[in-house]
Amino acid sequence: MSTTVATDAAAPYAVAFESMRGELPGDGRIAELRRGAMERFGEIGFPNVRQEEWRFTDVSPIAGSEFDLSPGAGGITVADIEPYSYRDCYRLVLLNGRLAPELSDLAGMPEGVEIRGLAEALRNGSAEAAAEVGRHAAY
Repeated sequence: MSTTVATDAAAPYAVAFESMRGELPGDGRIAELRRGAMERFGEIGFPNVRQEEWRFTDVSPIAGSEFDLSPGAGGITVADIEPYSYRDCYRLVLLNGRLAPELSDLAGMPEGVEIRGLAEALRNGSAEAAAEVGRHAAY
């Protein structure tokens, strides 16, 4: 009995990873963690509901979907998200898991608070970000 959605579903992700590999932030340990994770994903594929930890989460729709890996906001404007914003609050906008600073409103953050995406932190050599990446991964 297979415990994963066919690893063929992982193939497009492997191709996308290889095509972007040189552009991804982080080197050394980060690049090795990323490569190892993709290798393991290629071996085991997506989980399925027969696995105890995933019994309530059917990821087959995700496994069959194509994703755009481009970092852009895709035409979303501040006016589009304004109806969902609260007054007198900071606004932190994530699009497809990526910080969208052009849509966020972080003016007046307390001293010492720093908000930036993981990619930016890795590109700028943040030791704290690099130390956390992969800390909980057990693949």
